[in-house]
Amino acid sequence: MKLKYTKTPDDINREKSDIARSPIMRFLKNQEHFKFNIGDIVVKQRKIFGTNEWHTELIPGVKSPKKFMYVFENELGIGYMKQLRVDGTGFTSTLVCTANFDPDSVRFVLDPEFVDHVLLGDEDFEHNKEYKNKKAFRDEAIKKNKKILVNTRKLKTRMDWISNLKIGDVFWVGDKFDDMVHNNFKVVETVTNERPLTIMVVSLVTGYTRTFDEDFFVWRRVTMQPPFPMEDPLCDHPR
Repeated sequence: MKLKYTKTPDDINREKSDIARSPIMRFLKNQEHFKFNIGDIVVKQRKIFGTNEWHTELIPGVKSPKKFMYVFENELGIGYMKQLRVDGTGFTSTLVCTANFDPDSVRFVLDPEFVDHVLLGDEDFEHNKEYKNKKAFRDEAIKKNKKILVNTRKLKTRMDWISNLKIGDVFWVGDKFDDMVHNNFKVVETVTNERPLTIMVVSLVTGYTRTFDEDFFVWRRVTMQPPFPMEDPLCDHPR
């Protein structure tokens, strides 16, 4: 007797549920983002919660992509990766198995610079070239920005600076140089001689009015001159 089975609505729902929930099935369904050629250089991307946008994972500060090499596959054809050191000296110690990621929130794609290298047929690929260029630009910007800082660490220079501010003066302030570049304020009310000295400003970024007292500036970086940008826009390109 020849039997033929027809899927029921329950079968279809079970099938969909297994594909959505089974780690193995989810990995197999998304293999194009986890299977590469041995030696390929890839970057890791994370999905922004609640959206369909994927952002490349970056190295803090320099904001250059973290890069990995697809180094080998096991007997099941599942790949392993090693993160590349930014100084160009080889690999970090952690070995990454591609089957251990949630494909709904993490994926890997070929590094755009590596793709260009393959297409152009260059012999040597310098995986950290972008990092080195960005770091060199950043280091130079930090050096220049240090020279234009107001000395807010010392009480006398800090007090003199605050006392001499005039309505309409603009300054930049931040915990770090990166913050300082993007946070500028205009003085809308000068200080009095009462301690602690306070100053009223308006943010030129948000438009909100704030009041700072003298202690706010002690451990922050402050400049009266437009700071040098920490990132070179010519080094960036969409990912």
